[in-house]
Amino acid sequence: MIYMTDEYQATETLFGWPMTHTRILWANVLADAVFTAGAVREGFEAVRARSADTVSWWWPTAAATLTATLPAAREIDCIAVAAHTLGSTGARLTASVRVGGTWRVVHADIAPADDEPIMLAFELVAVDAIRLAVTGPAMMGVIYAGKMLVMPQPAYNSLPPLALIRSTSYETNKSVTGQFMGRSVESTSRPFEVNWSHLKEAWVREHFAPFILAAREAPFFIALRPGRYPTDVGYALTSGDIVPERMGIKDYMQVQINAEAHAGPQG
Repeated sequence: MIYMTDEYQATETLFGWPMTHTRILWANVLADAVFTAGAVREGFEAVRARSADTVSWWWPTAAATLTATLPAAREIDCIAVAAHTLGSTGARLTASVRVGGTWRVVHADIAPADDEPIMLAFELVAVDAIRLAVTGPAMMGVIYAGKMLVMPQPAYNSLPPLALIRSTSYETNKSVTGQFMGRSVESTSRPFEVNWSHLKEAWVREHFAPFILAAREAPFFIALRPGRYPTDVGYALTSGDIVPERMGIKDYMQVQINAEAHAGPQG
C-alpha cells in the first residue's frame, strides 16, 4: 500500500508526474544510518531492519520507537517498510523526519490492513534522521528511505495486481491407484513484468541507468500506479538484467522490468 500526503499529491500534480506513473524507491539513504530503539527482544535489535533481506527483523516487546540517524542530511520523499507484521498484529505506525533539529510528522497513525509492503510518500525534504513509532510489538524486516524515481511515462501493459499474483510449486502425494493423499506447498513467488516506452534516451542515461546497476543486487520498492491502484506495491528483486532498447523513433527508448515481488510469510 502506498500512502501519500495531500501536499505530495498536489505538488506532483502541478510540477511533477501524474499519480498514474510508477514510483520506484531504490536508493536507500539508511544503508549507513545508525539504528537505535528500546525494549527489543534479544536477537531482534533495531539494526536488523537496516538489511535489505527479509529474514531478519526489528521486534520490540511493546509499543516502541525506532530512530535511524544519518551521517549527513539527505533529501527524501518516501519511507518504506517490508517484511512486517503491522497488519496481523493490529499495530499502527507513525513516521517522522528530523529537519534542522526539529521533528516533523509526515504520516500519523497508519493502520495497515495486511502485512504487504508499505510506502509513505510526502513532499521532498532534507532530513538527518527518521523515526518510526509503532503502537504494538510488530516486526519490521526492511526499512528504506530515499527519493523516489518517477517514471516519465505510464506503464503501457496490463499492470498486475501484485498482492494477488501467485506462482506456486507443490508436492502432491497420490496413491498408486490415483487417490489424493495430501499436498504441500514447496515454494511461492510473485513474478511480474512491467513495460515502458517513449522514454527519452537522455533521461534513461541520467536517471534510470543508476537504478539498473543497483537492481542487479539490491531489492527495491515499487508502486505501479499509485493514484489508481494504491495497493499495488511490491518489494522486489529483478529476475534478469534490465536492458533499455532504442525504439527507432527520434531519441526514444523502451524498457521492461522482469521481477519477483516478496511473497511474505503467507505466500
